[in-house]
Amino acid sequence: MQNNPAEAVVFLERAVQDEPANVKAWLYLGIVFEQLNRPDEAISVYRRVLPMAGSLSANVANNLGNVYFHSGNNEMAEQYYTQAIGFDSVYSRAFLGRANTRIRAGNFQNAIMDYEQYLMLEPRSSQRPGIEQLISLVRAEAAAEERRRQAAEEEARRIGRYILENKVIKDLNAPGLNFISTDFSSRSFYGCNFMDSTFSMCLFTNAEIQLCFFDYANFIDCDFSGGNLQFLSFAGASIQNCTFENSELVHLNYCGTAINDTTFNNSNLYNSRFINAGIENTDFIDCNVKKVFFLQTKKENVSLKSSNTAEAVFEQEEL
Repeated sequence: MQNNPAEAVVFLERAVQDEPANVKAWLYLGIVFEQLNRPDEAISVYRRVLPMAGSLSANVANNLGNVYFHSGNNEMAEQYYTQAIGFDSVYSRAFLGRANTRIRAGNFQNAIMDYEQYLMLEPRSSQRPGIEQLISLVRAEAAAEERRRQAAEEEARRIGRYILENKVIKDLNAPGLNFISTDFSSRSFYGCNFMDSTFSMCLFTNAEIQLCFFDYANFIDCDFSGGNLQFLSFAGASIQNCTFENSELVHLNYCGTAINDTTFNNSNLYNSRFINAGIENTDFIDCNVKKVFFLQTKKENVSLKSSNTAEAVFEQEEL
């Protein structure tokens, strides 16, 4: 098969036609399809034979995992490697394949467990030195990441305390932090950087926020109602289940922003930008949308009822 897989395909296809229950012929047919870089056909063959594979079930499922792995489909690869292990709990190659898949998917801790299981089943494996080195590197990186996470949490708590102690905050640099139930309300922020930070259940009610950056930040269950927000950037951010009601939202940049289950009702959005954004299940009821740009933006279940939409800019209009 290795020397001439194209000829082998013809022979094996005839074999499975003559003997549809010949599991080994199906298995070899899948292998030659892999050798010929025909992954879809290999998958079709393996999936067809798997229900009747019997004692070769682990082998077939593992081969399916390999094809999906080499095709870049981590989810399906892990599914079939796991199925192979279910058929045969000491099938070492499936542990190795699943470990490699989990490494590529970023599931490092579970990958380590699979590598260790593989080495226990194959103590003399020629791959042992490389695997042990990889395990050591993954553990070192996991420890470093945990230290970074703890440092970021402490920095977020420190900044939270600083905000509580001050009514006016200027030029604060706080990117990449995780704020949970932090009270930003009734305070003034000028020239601050919160890019790539996460805000969960935070209060910004009646806050004055100007010339600040929230690009690529995540907002979940946050309340900006009654705020005075001017010249802010939320570019590339994610806004989920938040309220901006009864607010001044002037010259705001929501370009590339994903907005879901959010309300802007009774707000002034003069000259704000929603370009290349995605807006779903969101209300702009009774808003001033004069010179607000909704361009190349996907809108689904969005209400602009009682808003001055004739003064907004939609598709096909000049900037």
